[in-house]
Amino acid sequence: MKWQVILASLPAVPSQDVSSLPGASSYVAPAGFPTSAFSSYYYLPAEPTQQPQPAIHDPVLNTTFPYNLTNPNTIPTENNDPVVFPTPSKKLSGSQQHELIEAVVANVTSIINSNATHGSCNKCKAALAAAKPAALYAPTLAPETLVSLCKQFSFKSNATCEEDYAASVFGAVWTQVLTYADVEGLDGDYICHALSKSFCGQPATRPLDTAGLFPKPKPANPRVPNASGKRVKVLHLSDFHLDPRYSVSSEGNCSSGLCCRNNNFNSASGDQILLPAPAYGTFKCDTPYDLGLAALQAIGPLTGTGKGKDEDSLAWSLYTGDLVSHDPVQEMSREYVEYTETSIYGMFKEYLTGPVFAALGNHDTSPENINAPYNLPGPLGEQQSWNYEHVAGLWKHEGWIDEKTAAEARTHYGGYSVKTHYGLRIIAFNTDFWYAKNYFNFINSTDPDNSGVFSWMIDELQKAEDAGERVWIIGHVLSGWDGSNPLPDPTNLFYQIVDRYSPHVIANIFWGHTHEDQFMIYYANNGTLQSGDTALTTGWIMPSITPLTNLNSGFRMYEVDTSDFNIYEAYTFYSNVSDYTSLKAVGPTFQFEYSTRDTYGPAARWEKEDPLNATFWHRVTEAMEKDIHLVSLHNTYQGYASQLSYWLVCHRFSYFFTRLLLGHGMGLTMDGIRHLHAIVIDPGLAGTEDSDCEPFLIPEATVQAVHRQSNGTETKVICAALVELFIANLGLFSSGCRKQSSDCSRDDSSEQYQPVEHTISKYYLAIAILCSDRDGRYGPPKSNGEVKEKEKKEEEEDDEEEQKNERHEDVIGHGPYFYACGLGYNVRFHVFSPSPHGGVAYGVWTLEDLIDPISGVLFVFMPDAVVPFLLPPHQRCLCWPNAA
Repeated sequence: MKWQVILASLPAVPSQDVSSLPGASSYVAPAGFPTSAFSSYYYLPAEPTQQPQPAIHDPVLNTTFPYNLTNPNTIPTENNDPVVFPTPSKKLSGSQQHELIEAVVANVTSIINSNATHGSCNKCKAALAAAKPAALYAPTLAPETLVSLCKQFSFKSNATCEEDYAASVFGAVWTQVLTYADVEGLDGDYICHALSKSFCGQPATRPLDTAGLFPKPKPANPRVPNASGKRVKVLHLSDFHLDPRYSVSSEGNCSSGLCCRNNNFNSASGDQILLPAPAYGTFKCDTPYDLGLAALQAIGPLTGTGKGKDEDSLAWSLYTGDLVSHDPVQEMSREYVEYTETSIYGMFKEYLTGPVFAALGNHDTSPENINAPYNLPGPLGEQQSWNYEHVAGLWKHEGWIDEKTAAEARTHYGGYSVKTHYGLRIIAFNTDFWYAKNYFNFINSTDPDNSGVFSWMIDELQKAEDAGERVWIIGHVLSGWDGSNPLPDPTNLFYQIVDRYSPHVIANIFWGHTHEDQFMIYYANNGTLQSGDTALTTGWIMPSITPLTNLNSGFRMYEVDTSDFNIYEAYTFYSNVSDYTSLKAVGPTFQFEYSTRDTYGPAARWEKEDPLNATFWHRVTEAMEKDIHLVSLHNTYQGYASQLSYWLVCHRFSYFFTRLLLGHGMGLTMDGIRHLHAIVIDPGLAGTEDSDCEPFLIPEATVQAVHRQSNGTETKVICAALVELFIANLGLFSSGCRKQSSDCSRDDSSEQYQPVEHTISKYYLAIAILCSDRDGRYGPPKSNGEVKEKEKKEEEEDDEEEQKNERHEDVIGHGPYFYACGLGYNVRFHVFSPSPHGGVAYGVWTLEDLIDPISGVLFVFMPDAVVPFLLPPHQRCLCWPNAA
């Protein structure tokens, strides 16, 4: 088959109707920095050869932040923030404290080295109990002890031990957790699971006693208000992640962490810059000022709003968290957080019309992720109040909330309940109190509402119900579904709240955090029966402004009815980050990507005047179950058309992850695939050309659930999932490239290949092939000879139990397999598929067989499918190793 024929046969992204857009279909930002955005500057380049450095004045603190706070050449590695410790339970002298620490270290060492404690979870909890006296009686010495133990047992690298457990980073926080947590109970289970999933599994969701939870029972026949027909425009932004330390022409493809910084490099290149950071950003970096302001400049023209347009301004805007960049914790400080909050909210005030209602994200504090509950003793419960005071003051200063609401935000962890002048109530809350990386959540974890956030939310929702109000809830970290972000018990409680007050009170819920364009559906009765009738409300998950990681920059505008406050249209806009390296005469282009109604409405058989509510989204998932192309389209929009985020998945995987892996009935379309991604991706994939690769198992539950959806009737189930694709210009595996000359001729020396240009250090390609025979058995790949030998043996075996045991040994956990062996140009993809006779056949291809050198498209051939994996042009290997 010719490549052109294959390409022509691929499903295309459908064209969008631009005749009824709210504004222009595209906007090209002018070249250069809009100097009017700030009143004064420390540094303002004439051209975008470096990022400007505005002098930010804080109206709440009445101070101007110093230049060295954000100077890209003087990034600090420590701060002067106060370090808070619990009061010692008993006063000990200095020598007594050191003796205690020696005894603690000895006890912990003995427990770790002993085989007497059964199971790694029990051993971990026993070690925590042995370490607890250090926190109780010598708290200021506890962080140093944690660092020492971490290094002693090589729990992490020495540098990471210092970074994670130093007092000024997370050491003081862990000391408080050890002091007040029940380390031998459920708290200990959560702590050990957070330290390492190999210690303790994720604790199961505990039964929730809802008796007395709500002031009143749910009305027997709750009714949603009728639509008025009058609509307003509402903007949704999220995950700005401004990087004021961004440095143009620094390494845009560093080995780890946040790139585009003067202090972060690619370990494979030494002093050579492999991917110079463009002025407007790139895929492994946070948002430079130039990109952030280009996005804000684009909002007015694209949405048809702006200052001076009284009848067509934004009614209000939502911001669902994460203002601050992804700095290493040791480079963070309270001052840096306050700077970022002041700068971004000031830019919002300058460029957006109407009030902005914001929720705090997990990065909007210092240390990141950390918020303490008020019920900790003494000043410990107030240790993050500096931030609540600050943002409440900024929101009031910008005129978005009044003093009463600001006072509420100061005392509710930055959360508040406010009624817009249109009559809609917006409840913003701090989702760090269910975030798994907020270590304070491991204290009193038997109480799903230890912070009191949800009892306050229930009170506000009950008032709204009594007053006949409609409510939008906004937060940052989304609820439910995979266990990696929120803890199960608080999100279970939240789900019961949503069930109680939906759909008549809660009209919509809005999240950020994932940086991707996604949606969630909340169903009645814990999602036990999922239908259009039981779909209660929708969780809208917002694309990010930041391109991190491998995403385009985007935002969305909703058209909202002013009576029922449902969403009737959603327009998503994006900017193609892949274009930024070539921008000189103009700035980034932001353009219309898709209309939610036009894209999904026909497939969902949805009437033009019906709201885009939970029933609509349920119908969309039903359409996805029948149409793989609709799933692929959603995946394209999920990364807002980023060339580095194409995931093509087969129907059965999409169905499974959309509809079955829900967790409390909250279905997050397609992102269960991340679970697969986490299992398959492994640095061990890069071996040697002649080595055998270790296969990667996919859990039995995944396999069996997918098989159940086929009703066990098909003779084969072949599914391919592109889990992650980072193609390296350095070669295909960085560790396998040998030295080559500039003309790509081969050098047989044992030295490493050096990149010609635009090198990227890592390459991971994982294709999961799900195989079953006609009996529904799943197993590892086997050669034809092994298959025949097994079939012959099974025919001769009469003992069914023996056959069962033997089969269990063969399947090694009942997982389907993918593996790639080899390096460089000759990497071999072993694809195994079932034969109609119940055996397993396989084929081996090299990249030479699979990559079209002109289009840069990698094709994997299977018996019934051709699956294209797109290699973006700027990511292709310039000189293929071993090509001779």
